[in-house]
Amino acid sequence: MKRLHFQGISIDPVGDDHYTVSPIAEVPSGNFYFLSNDVLSLQPQPQRHDSDTVLCGVANPHFFHVIALAARTAGLKRIVAVDYNYDQLLHFRNMRDLILASDNRIAFLQRLFKVTFNARAIALLNGVRPAKPGQLRGGVEKDPFFALEKELWSNLTFDAAAFQTSYGLSAEAAEAGLLVNSRTVGDIDTYYATMLCGSRSDYPRWPFTAAFGSGFLRDEATFLRLRQLLRQTPLYLLHGDLARLYPELLYSNRYHPMLVWCSNLLCDYFIAKHPAIEEIVTLSCRLGTQVEPVFPEQDLVLLQDERTRRPLPEAIDNRRGRRRPWSIHTRTFAVVCRYLRGGNNLEVIGVPRWFEQDGGESKLPSTSYCMLEHFGALLGGGQRFDTILLHILSGHCDSPDHYRRLLQDARRMTDNLIVLEHNRLSKDFRGTGTGVTLEEMRDLLGAESILDYGSGERCADRNLILVYR
Repeated sequence: MKRLHFQGISIDPVGDDHYTVSPIAEVPSGNFYFLSNDVLSLQPQPQRHDSDTVLCGVANPHFFHVIALAARTAGLKRIVAVDYNYDQLLHFRNMRDLILASDNRIAFLQRLFKVTFNARAIALLNGVRPAKPGQLRGGVEKDPFFALEKELWSNLTFDAAAFQTSYGLSAEAAEAGLLVNSRTVGDIDTYYATMLCGSRSDYPRWPFTAAFGSGFLRDEATFLRLRQLLRQTPLYLLHGDLARLYPELLYSNRYHPMLVWCSNLLCDYFIAKHPAIEEIVTLSCRLGTQVEPVFPEQDLVLLQDERTRRPLPEAIDNRRGRRRPWSIHTRTFAVVCRYLRGGNNLEVIGVPRWFEQDGGESKLPSTSYCMLEHFGALLGGGQRFDTILLHILSGHCDSPDHYRRLLQDARRMTDNLIVLEHNRLSKDFRGTGTGVTLEEMRDLLGAESILDYGSGERCADRNLILVYR
């Protein structure tokens, strides 16, 4: 799969260059949602490998809560936030910066709302009972926080000029929140911004909330974990239509478990406005349920605003105890993907049928296919690659000397060589003569930098995966 290029906001990724992102020349208009009001209870997901889950979703403010909930039970490989509203991306980046600049939850709220709390307000916030782990509060019909919200707003000072300067939004302090005015895609141009979850019946207009006491604002420890996570985890802010970008995002992360935050995008209202959104569900259902010999086998969960939840197949639904089995092929490539580096990678294969079935395109991200017989031409051309994967080639060489030369040539062309071979001593191949042994590989190429395995039908070491750096 070729390296993917997007437009968006560049945030230097830490240890990850999965996509290239170029800035866009667009003037902010001040039209975005300052807060969100989705409701979610995220079920624990089975984890395949530490720091291997990809979290993707719409870049609304509640996505920060989803990040915190997901990180409770899954190590995050990368985070991808998407919105075709450039202003929403700018606000997302601004909220990230506010989180990083704040030492605690109350400091964050003051920076976000441009308010100053007195001692009474601080005591009230510190007394808020935290939601259950995994629960995100939003806008529900009945909620117990309206009286507390009113008392908060009577014990703070709001800086309207700072709010206008920071966000380009017009807002005024009301009895129980900020009354905000902006043009939005959801046609709710005037709404209340609250610190706690608010009931629709308590407000003359929809309340949107910071959801204090839940999500990443559940307690101080959760807030600090999110702050550290945002410092360490690669974050891509992509400008575009999620429905259009969705296939590329899925295929480029096919060997990672994925959580996809859809907010209320899948509800009838938005699908009627933009029918292409339905393709998110269609593609997720297909890739998230199909199994070998049909690939890819996506380990995928769609996360939705539970107030507008639509039925989904169990394999892609947010359910406790769901399982998504992977074939040997997918499990092995998931391990290989951990060791890919860079955006100019090469996979060398010896089976013409694979090349034809894949249309000449490698299944791995940022990787090109090359048939074994054409590899010599690349060597003669002096090309170098960020990563080279030699994919089950020992049986396709003319002789052991040919295989040794292939290994040595490939190592000269990259600083990250991955050799994938069948393990002749595994239970899956023992007695068949298929594959190589670890000692044979070390005799040919020396000691590896990293040794890993791909599991099989009856064993955990069906495939040898050796990395030379």
